[in-house]
Amino acid sequence: MKIGLRLFYAEKLFLAERYLGTIIRQTSGVTAKEWIDRSILSRIKVDLRHTTKTVAQISEEMNFPNPSFFNKYFKRLTGTTPLHFRTSKD
Repeated sequence: MKIGLRLFYAEKLFLAERYLGTIIRQTSGVTAKEWIDRSILSRIKVDLRHTTKTVAQISEEMNFPNPSFFNKYFKRLTGTTPLHFRTSKD
């Protein structure tokens, strides 16, 4: 059974999912999903640029179901693939 990111993190923090969403929106001005996506993306970008971990290793460490889903997630948020991001100079 797949659970949403907001529920996953709410459970880790021992908070109700709705309350987590409210707290994040009040403090950051964005939805919990946007905030979580930004946090995950930041960590992924650091790993891609500053480690020698493979995309599959990063995908597994970040609890993605598989590297293909990880690639689609990254591309949806950045417009580029993880490998292209890793090798680009920007």
